[in-house]
Amino acid sequence: MAADARAVSPAAAHSRAAKALAGAATPGTPAATCPSRVASDFNGDGYADIAAGAPWRTVAGIADAGAVRIDYGSRAGAATSGAHSQYFDQDSTGMPGAPTANDTFGLALAAGYFNDDCYADLAIGTPGENDVTVLYGSATGLSTTGASNFAGRTSGSAFGFALATGDFNHDGRDDLAASAPFAGGGAGEITTMSGAASALTAPAKWLNQATAGIPGVNETGDLFGLALAAGDFSADGFADLAVGVPAEDDGQAIDAGSVTVLRGSAAGISTTGVQLWTQDNPGVPGVVEAGDRFGYALAAGDVTGDGTADLVIGVPGEDDGSVVDGGSATFLRGSHSGLTATGSMDLTQDTTGVPGGAERGDDLGEAVAIGDFNGDGHADVALGVPGEDLTAVNGKDAVDAGTVDVLRGISTGPTGVGSTSWSQDSAGVPGAVEAGDEFGSTLLAARVRGSNRTDLVIGAQLEDGTSTTDCGAVTVLPSGPTGTGSQTFGEPGAQSGDEWGASLS
Repeated sequence: MAADARAVSPAAAHSRAAKALAGAATPGTPAATCPSRVASDFNGDGYADIAAGAPWRTVAGIADAGAVRIDYGSRAGAATSGAHSQYFDQDSTGMPGAPTANDTFGLALAAGYFNDDCYADLAIGTPGENDVTVLYGSATGLSTTGASNFAGRTSGSAFGFALATGDFNHDGRDDLAASAPFAGGGAGEITTMSGAASALTAPAKWLNQATAGIPGVNETGDLFGLALAAGDFSADGFADLAVGVPAEDDGQAIDAGSVTVLRGSAAGISTTGVQLWTQDNPGVPGVVEAGDRFGYALAAGDVTGDGTADLVIGVPGEDDGSVVDGGSATFLRGSHSGLTATGSMDLTQDTTGVPGGAERGDDLGEAVAIGDFNGDGHADVALGVPGEDLTAVNGKDAVDAGTVDVLRGISTGPTGVGSTSWSQDSAGVPGAVEAGDEFGSTLLAARVRGSNRTDLVIGAQLEDGTSTTDCGAVTVLPSGPTGTGSQTFGEPGAQSGDEWGASLS
């Protein structure tokens, strides 16, 4: 995938876009032969649908069991009620497993065309239970009928913590990458499941930093795979996989972080030609420092418009000069030989043209997303700044209210010129600025309205409801992005602490 690669991480998830026609392919036809596809179009009507996780929701009296809600796209935006929405938890009829305490069903989500029916499917991570559930799409939306379930290979490994979708073997079907970052005492490992005619296949191999060909050392606490993103960084037709290792130590720099990039091949993800990226790489902006968490969030897409996917790396613990944890994002260009530091950029709130300024604890880069929001053929870059402090309507400081900065894509990469900043204080955006909302803690690029432009979906997982706290909310900004026609909606039957919107796909 190039301009429309997807990724889901603890703070993030992203999408691929085109326009789908329901029932366009017959059974047995690889998904790539569908006339067109929209990522997360679970019912095949040509509009992207929004899956949002509430991983700490109480289900059947069981705390932190978790749930997922689907709001279906339409020309008018997300339809958020009645037959236009679905709700799933592990107590749903036909769902594999059962709700148990601390399962966190829905902590990670990833949409993809895993089989041959031209309806998007949804992978749901349940790291507290150590497994991944896949629901398959249909003309009526997602269904538990025929659902797949895959377990991690070691208990307590948090399998399903991060998910990403890409056609790693170039067979026309999407494959699924999943991580278990707490395997081996937190060293971490990943695996992939291949798309097939009717359903994903089970994991065939597991990879970690002890695997031959993968650089680095398998160390306790590295959290290999805490974030994942897929994109065709070399434009060879095979999706590649970027693996975030944000707790990797670099010399004496504890939790400096790194990113490992694995190439796709006819046999799937390969350890041949692996790249390792840190802020020590020649040409990469910044300096390796303790606590940077380079690789905490990842997003892939064609920002330069050259047909090759680029990579944006979130570095939320980056100090901006004397500003502690102001945060940054690193942009790496794709090329026919893979990702390159040539033309790389450091993106912060001090970047020329970006509104505001870097402040302590902003945590810019905790969430990242890529999508062509203005329809000019270059994907744009959205950067979550959930720790941004704003001023509430009562004039008081709203600590960690949160914002999202959007930088335009041009032929040389993202630019601060013409960039915009969005919050619940922006014109047309529903809601109000409040302390602790963390608006921008998760991001998704998706064509909810089915146009040739991409909409921006923003999670505020700690938004309070009328009588609930930290129940979460989701905002949809129409392509542009613009506040005109934007939507903000919560979860029906919200409970305190649900954190709905903690994952998006």
